[in-house]
Amino acid sequence: FLMVGASYGVLALWNNVSLKETGKKEWWESGDGLPWHEEEDKLNGTGQAVKSSKKEVTTTISQAVKNTTQEWSNLMKDPKVSPIVVMNGFYLCAISGTQMTLLPLLLTGGGGATAGAAGAATGMALTATAMGQIYMWMSAVQVIGNPAAGRFADRKGKETAIIAGGVLTSAAMATVPVICAYGLMIGDFVALDVNDVNWPLLAATLGVWSLGSTLLATSHVSDKSERC
Repeated sequence: FLMVGASYGVLALWNNVSLKETGKKEWWESGDGLPWHEEEDKLNGTGQAVKSSKKEVTTTISQAVKNTTQEWSNLMKDPKVSPIVVMNGFYLCAISGTQMTLLPLLLTGGGGATAGAAGAATGMALTATAMGQIYMWMSAVQVIGNPAAGRFADRKGKETAIIAGGVLTSAAMATVPVICAYGLMIGDFVALDVNDVNWPLLAATLGVWSLGSTLLATSHVSDKSERC
């Protein structure tokens, strides 16, 4: 955790030094709200109407839910933003179901031939340290690949980067169970032994997975900001 956190910190500092703001200076200094916010008329001290995008502070949960629902409704009606939001939603659902749920179960589940013989789902029964190393590897690929993903998106376009990231991520997700099934076949379908797993191939697949995720995450945010 310390190594990953330090890596992201170094990356943040590097980006702050090396990257230049490409947005219009006037837009940042104007203090305007987000593009889909509806401006409201208010009276200043002289009795003249002025425009303001700031919302009234609500004190009830129901009103807060209503305001949030209205904000999302306005957001999804924007043809420039809604496709990116929907695509990013599918990406987050896929990641939460695979990288955050199924992959940890696959790495830590099982525990020997007994579970396999009983017909129960088996996994690699890795220790917490070993599983941490795997996720550290995936995080390291994301940190190292982030600048390359950004350059690719700038040169080829955000839409192309989203498609490439989706293809890489989907292919890697589909390959992981194939690798594990092959290891299970070597073990005569008794249990998924860690010694039967092709670790270089699995590590390369997880690396491609992380690289695809980096492309998707970077391109979604960049494309939404660019369209706004």
